[in-house]
Amino acid sequence: MIFVFSVISINILILIFHDYLAKFYNLHDVPDNVRKKHSFSVPLTGGIIVFLNIIILNLINNNLNFIYLFFTIVFIIGFLDDKFDLNPNKKIIFIFTICLISVISFDTLQIENLRFTFISNIELNNYLSYIFPAICILIFVNALNMFDGANLQVVTYTSFIFIILFFYSQNTQYLIYLIPLITFAILNYKSRSFLGDSGSIFLGYFISINIIENYNLGKILYCEDIFLIMFLPGVDMSRLFIERIYNKKNPFIGDLNHIHHLFKNRFNKHNSFILILFLALFPLLSSLIIGKFLSLITSFLIYFLSIYYLRKV
Repeated sequence: MIFVFSVISINILILIFHDYLAKFYNLHDVPDNVRKKHSFSVPLTGGIIVFLNIIILNLINNNLNFIYLFFTIVFIIGFLDDKFDLNPNKKIIFIFTICLISVISFDTLQIENLRFTFISNIELNNYLSYIFPAICILIFVNALNMFDGANLQVVTYTSFIFIILFFYSQNTQYLIYLIPLITFAILNYKSRSFLGDSGSIFLGYFISINIIENYNLGKILYCEDIFLIMFLPGVDMSRLFIERIYNKKNPFIGDLNHIHHLFKNRFNKHNSFILILFLALFPLLSSLIIGKFLSLITSFLIYFLSIYYLRKV
């Protein structure tokens, strides 16, 4: 109880003194009327709010270990990207290197077999047991980074993931992680703070690590469960990559074809948010009724029909 009270107190202080934090951080998302169409500069403080909270939470809980060095490095890469707009190809190489080193360093991140409900388990050899999870982490990091483009979108989606991880693991710490996300959501709703690459890249890496650990512990039983959790950012990134490569563009260079851009062209921001949230939550929630495999098929159909409709109108 004292632990939770301490966390809440820290975040109340963040809300009260956020403007001072923004000045100290001295990093803003400046509108360019091309991809960044907000009307004024917004502090990129969301990443530091989430990162520092998670570090402090685990420090108070006496739970810091060597993996937090990798969390810090990933956060710094995102911070440098916010500050200096790193070359996207070099950034991907940096992140993949960290992903691979972290998998090699921790047995809990190495995946030796893939469990499915509809086929036999797939065994991974020594090299694949390292390379495959590193690639998976990289994919989700990049997918979540690309999914970050509208207020409350990523923070709501990641809150959903932490709630799901709580139900899988029964670890109450995942619910405590909601506190800094709520703090950021309050600021983000009023456009007083953006997550930035430091936040989206860090959250993508942090969530991926926790999902893999829960999978290896048997808390998450099947790969389909992970696909259902990560469906929307993953499928939207895949679509964007295929389209960019087809149009002979660098797949890592941003554009205005993300799902949130397409919805905003058709609906107001509130309706866009609700519809995107529905697409994000539908796969896992529907799987409770119609099963995992059928839910994945249905989710793909709904997603691509939505994209087709949004482009036709």
